[in-house]
Amino acid sequence: MITASIFSKFWSNLVEHDEQGLFLVLTGFILSFAFIRMSTRLMRSPKVPWWPGSVVSDSGVHLHHLVFGIVTMMIAGTLGFAAFGHSPYTEICAFLFGVGAGLTIDEFALWVQRFHPDRRTERFKNAFRDIVGGRPDEGVAHAKEEVLAAGREAAAEVRQQAERVARSVERPGQDD
Repeated sequence: MITASIFSKFWSNLVEHDEQGLFLVLTGFILSFAFIRMSTRLMRSPKVPWWPGSVVSDSGVHLHHLVFGIVTMMIAGTLGFAAFGHSPYTEICAFLFGVGAGLTIDEFALWVQRFHPDRRTERFKNAFRDIVGGRPDEGVAHAKEEVLAAGREAAAEVRQQAERVARSVERPGQDD
């Protein structure tokens, strides 16, 4: 009974200040982001073979959840304008907009331009992805080892470049 009273009072306060839409956008965002992170991690886990995988068309095209997020935001935004001020439709649209934003932001890496895979930062990126997105079969210890190995590799590369520069200073006009 006390819990219901707390939630009722909280919701009444949101309605009084006309902030229920913002709250539902935030709630939809957090829930969808958390769910899709968990889902991505479970898809990669050999311990949960029953978890549904990614969506692939008959022609082999993989649909990222970014696509579903953008479409959900477009539909919820359009319906939100149509239902402006008519409860509960405005609140439902706000929640769906938050869900779409969560799915879209989770795939934010697809928005930015990719670097060449031979870049030194590739190992750091993969290690970070394994820590955040999960690599259940090897875990954080493996990701830590990858980061350390990438650091040693980068240090060796910098050392070689410094040695080349030092040799070129000692022998001007002669390059390797």
